[in-house]
Amino acid sequence: MGNSIVISLVVFDGDDTLWNGLDGGYISGTSYPDYDRDDFSFRPLKPLLIQRDDGQRFKLFPEVPKLLPELAQRGVLVSLASYNHTKPLIRTLEAFGISSYFKHPVVEWNGRKDKMLRNILRSFAQDGFLVSPETTLFIDDDYRGLYRGQMASIGVHFLQKGVDIQDLSELLNHPRFQLVAAQKSLI
Repeated sequence: MGNSIVISLVVFDGDDTLWNGLDGGYISGTSYPDYDRDDFSFRPLKPLLIQRDDGQRFKLFPEVPKLLPELAQRGVLVSLASYNHTKPLIRTLEAFGISSYFKHPVVEWNGRKDKMLRNILRSFAQDGFLVSPETTLFIDDDYRGLYRGQMASIGVHFLQKGVDIQDLSELLNHPRFQLVAAQKSLI
């Protein structure tokens, strides 16, 4: 891996990247009137499957429960940047049992994920971690084609799920990236 890019922070999108809606919905709603709601709650139905209080079901992609602990074991920082409402998104992570893996998630009702990534980087730096855009990878399904350009504009690496990788576990042995433990400042 001599020419690999060193990555110590991986940031994921939620909908259609970590999970998908089985009934056509997204975590924060299925139709325009839902978009103002932040009061959805979720309950586990069985492993990898949760249900929102209005009946919508969401399935965690099967590689996620193995990927997140592996990243943690390697010392790679993990966060989340999502175009959603905060409360339902956090409740989703809790219902799937994966919330503890995500530090400094940024969830906003807008598509400016470049700003979200800047906030995440700032939070980790305030914790004393030596992270930068050059050591950060953002993974998103990006079906509208917005985020590759946003990430390039701030120097963050990008993989599009469904295009650059099909399965998130491909990240563990990706030929372009070397996952390494995040270092803390000695100061």
